[in-house]
Amino acid sequence: MVANMQFASRKSDGLPSNCPMSKYLLTSSNKAASLHVEEESSPPPGMVYNTFFGLVNSNPDPIFSFLRVVAPFFTMTKPGGEKDIKITVVTRGKDVEELFSQHTLLNVPYAKAMVPSVGPFMLASDKCPFHSREKSIMMSLISQGDDMVSTVKEMTSAIAKENIAHGLETKTGEIDIAAHLGRKVAAKIVQRYFGFDAPEEMLLKWSFATHYSFFNNDNSEEDVNRKGIEAGIEMRNYIRDVLIPKRKEALKREPNKQDVVSRLLQTEFTKDTEFDEERIVSNVAGFVVGSIETMNNV
Repeated sequence: MVANMQFASRKSDGLPSNCPMSKYLLTSSNKAASLHVEEESSPPPGMVYNTFFGLVNSNPDPIFSFLRVVAPFFTMTKPGGEKDIKITVVTRGKDVEELFSQHTLLNVPYAKAMVPSVGPFMLASDKCPFHSREKSIMMSLISQGDDMVSTVKEMTSAIAKENIAHGLETKTGEIDIAAHLGRKVAAKIVQRYFGFDAPEEMLLKWSFATHYSFFNNDNSEEDVNRKGIEAGIEMRNYIRDVLIPKRKEALKREPNKQDVVSRLLQTEFTKDTEFDEERIVSNVAGFVVGSIETMNNV
């Protein structure tokens, strides 16, 4: 059942009534969802898309409850400059699970930006032997020998307290939440737990450029792609030429180091595993891509 947003000039009871965009009302008719606009016969470009997400951002539960009943697959058009983009919203959990299992139909959209930047990486691949192998290796080493959740919680708490104390020492005595408790806490987790102990300012630079290029560059702007690729290549060069040699030397003195990079370097992989040092480089870069900006957003 696929429904497009349609328009009419009549008024109707809709939902939610307290929405900031309350003049746009959603109603149902013959199992199709229609967006009725008061006192307008035709919508300006982008209004359907903007209205829908305005409703979702203000109070998502009523509209999704409504769509699950009358239009589980809800299609609209997103204005895309030279070319409009068709978007379908899937509202039922089982349908979402079914779609995500169709890897030939819905494949990873950001592989073309990610691979030139950080190299072949599990987040850039669909479910396949490569993805399963890399994921199982990394998950076993990330949580090996400890309660990962408890360890990271304790570490995060300690880092946050350090950053709060540092923030209170400034002249104003004020704390910038985003600056002191967002990305910087995540960067320290990458340094201490994962063992990617590059300078903080470099981690933050690489993180923003790659993450923005992979996940936020909806219009595929060339300048954003270029910066993402350059940041990823610079990060991989640092891991390959600085981090790994330094950590190998450190392991000679402290063979029991338990950060994830140390575990990776101490694990002997068979040739059939196809997990050489270059795979370590890409997966360590992935710590930055998957940690800092995502934790900050949360």
